[in-house]
Amino acid sequence: MKTGISYFGNRIPEHFAEVDLPDIVAHGCTYIVHTFSENDLQHYRGSLKTMVAATHAAGLEAYIDPWGIGGVFGGEAYSDFVPRDPVTWQVKPDGTPVPMACLNAPKFREFMRGWVDAAVDIGADVIFWDEPHLFAGSGVGDNDWTCFCGVCRELFRSKFRTEMPTTLTPEVAEFREDTVVGFLTEMCAYVKAKGVRNAVCLMPFDDEEHGVTHWEKIAAIPGLDILGVTPFWQFFKQERDTFVARFAEKVVTLSNTHGLESQLWLQAFLVPSGTEAELARTAEIAVESGVQNIAAWGFRGCDYMSSLRSERPDEVWRVIGETFNGLAQ
Repeated sequence: MKTGISYFGNRIPEHFAEVDLPDIVAHGCTYIVHTFSENDLQHYRGSLKTMVAATHAAGLEAYIDPWGIGGVFGGEAYSDFVPRDPVTWQVKPDGTPVPMACLNAPKFREFMRGWVDAAVDIGADVIFWDEPHLFAGSGVGDNDWTCFCGVCRELFRSKFRTEMPTTLTPEVAEFREDTVVGFLTEMCAYVKAKGVRNAVCLMPFDDEEHGVTHWEKIAAIPGLDILGVTPFWQFFKQERDTFVARFAEKVVTLSNTHGLESQLWLQAFLVPSGTEAELARTAEIAVESGVQNIAAWGFRGCDYMSSLRSERPDEVWRVIGETFNGLAQ
């Protein structure tokens, strides 16, 4: 069983190598997901390279995460690309721009290839495509979606031989889904050509509003190695066992069909006091479903990030260590 933890917030290599890394190893982790935001790309690339080298020296793998890049990946990091390149923004049907990069924008894809080059240079074993998504809208009305930019309208016209409607028709839903799939297909091919593995982690939604209804299209991407999901039951206010089991079984079934490694994430942030043991139960559900790779977000119950801190982060971290070390036996 592979077990991982996300790591962010600290960019002091000595502290990571001497304090946090031994703690991570002691808690039974076999890999670390290092976030590599646009800020990191600009200012901490060398520091991350040193930290990834230390990760490898400790015998762990390094997954590199495009945290918050372009506003289209999971994470609390801000994007510098978006304000610098407003022509690449996603657009609603009424012309309202949304400050998120369009996945079809050539300039954004070029930027992401440069990010991949940097991620490979700092030592990535796996590129962790973290919850790639389009603007999901507010759920009010049928035209609160993206992307209706000039690039997307031209691509839609080329595919369907008609103008893109301003409502979320089945054709528009298909186009949105294929936009995510097309972007990931190009990125995975680029990564694979560099001899690095790809992991795609999806949010626990399979509806038209969130962009990807048919997860099998993601699972079938050439060059994909790991398919994951983040069924954060407390964050999404869902019944734990049913919610987690449904998505665990979904990624396992698709992974088995397409020869992938299945991954599931545990919610180790914003954990209410007294519910820490639910992390262990969620891991049990994942194992029972056949998941091969379990990770937790994030290190030490996110006690160092006040907006994500669990109420008892030390207890969260203790449960993660007990659970992960138990899975290794």
